[in-house]
Amino acid sequence: MDWAVIIPALVALVVGSLGGGGAMSVVRDRREAKRETREEASGVRAEFRATYEHDIELAKELGRDDDANRLAQGYLDFNSRWRAQQDLESLVPREVEQTGPSVAGDAESKLMELLISARGLPANAISAEGHFLRGNAFFETGDFQSAVNEFSEAIRVNPNHVGAYNNRGNANVNLHQYELAVADYEVVIRLHPESSIAYFNQGNTYQNLGKYELAKSHYDDAIRLNPENANAYNGRGNSEDSLGNTDSAITDYTEAIRLNPENAVAYSNRGAVFGKLNQHGSAIADLDEAIRLNPENYEGYNNRGNVRDNSGDYEGAISDYNEALRLNPENAETYNNRGVLYSRHRQYDNAIVDFSEAIRLNPRLAIVYRNRGTAFRYVGRVAEAGSDFTKAEELGLVVDEQTANGDRSD
Repeated sequence: MDWAVIIPALVALVVGSLGGGGAMSVVRDRREAKRETREEASGVRAEFRATYEHDIELAKELGRDDDANRLAQGYLDFNSRWRAQQDLESLVPREVEQTGPSVAGDAESKLMELLISARGLPANAISAEGHFLRGNAFFETGDFQSAVNEFSEAIRVNPNHVGAYNNRGNANVNLHQYELAVADYEVVIRLHPESSIAYFNQGNTYQNLGKYELAKSHYDDAIRLNPENANAYNGRGNSEDSLGNTDSAITDYTEAIRLNPENAVAYSNRGAVFGKLNQHGSAIADLDEAIRLNPENYEGYNNRGNVRDNSGDYEGAISDYNEALRLNPENAETYNNRGVLYSRHRQYDNAIVDFSEAIRLNPRLAIVYRNRGTAFRYVGRVAEAGSDFTKAEELGLVVDEQTANGDRSD
C-alpha cells in the first residue's frame, strides 16, 4: 500500500468534509455561533487527523500492514461519519417548537438517514453545538428521548448552552415530563432573562401542570417583553379561562386575533369560551373560522363538538369528535369528551372504551377516572368504579360517588 499517497488523500477527505453550524436566534447570534462552531470543528478534526496520521505512520514503520490497513479503514469510517454529522448540522432546523416536530416527508427522511450515518462518531469528536443540532434532528424526527440525551450532552460540554436547555425543555414537554421542563426553562430564564419565548414556554408548561396562576404570571412576563406576541395572549387567555375569568379570556383571545388574524387556535379557544357561556351563535362562528383557517387543526373540531353537544346536536358533536380524533388520534381530551357524550346517551360500553383510551394516553387526567368510574357504576361494575374514584382522588379531584356525572375536558 502506498502510504505516501494514502495519508494525504485521507487528510484531504477530512479537510473537505467541514460544514457550518449555527444556533437558535433566541439565544445567540447566528453568525457568531456558526463561526465558533467552525473553529471548534476545525480543532477537533485536526486532533483526530493528527492521531490517525501518527498511528498509521507508526504501524507502517513497524511493518504492521494489517494494523495500518485497519487504521486507514477506521480513518475512512470516521470521515464518513464526520461528513454525515456536518451535513446534519447544515440541514437541521436551528429552532424547534414546543408543539412538536415541524418537518415531514423527504426532509424528515433525510434527517433520519444522516442520524444513522453519523452514528458511532466518537463523542469527543462532536462539539456542544453539534450535540445541540443532533438533538434538534432527533426532535424533528419525533425521537424526543434521544433528543433529551443529545441536549444533555451539549449541556455537559457547555453548561451555559441556553438553546440546549430550552430545547430539552421542549422535548420534555413532548414526553409529558413537565416538571423536568419547568427546571430547564428556569435555567433559560436565568441565563436569558429578556427572552419572551422562554417565559411563554414556561407558561405553557405550568398550564399543562394545572398551575394556572403561575402560568398566567409567566404569560404576563412574555407579553411585557414582547407586546406583539400573539401566542402569549392566547396562552394567557387559556389561563384566565382555567381560572374562571371568562371575560378576561375573551379579551386576550381577541387581542391574539387582532395581532394575528390568521390565528386559528385563538379563534378556536374564543369559540370554546363562547360555548361555555351558551353564546352558541358566536361560538360556532369562531369555530367555523378556526376550521376554515386550519382544516387540519383537531382542536377546532373538538371545541365545535363541545358546542354542538351543549346545543343538543348529538350527531354533529359525534361527527366533530370523530374528525378531531382522525386528525390527532393521540388526543386524550377528545376521547374523554366523546366518552362523556356516549355516557349522556346511555352508551356506557362505548364510553368506557373511550375513557380507557384517554387514560392510556394521559394517565394523569383525574377527571377521566371519575368519568369512567361513573360509567362503570351504571353498568354494575362496582369494584372497578370504586377503584377509578379512588384514583381520581389520588390525583387531586374530589369525588362524590353518589352524584358523580361525566364532565368534558373543555
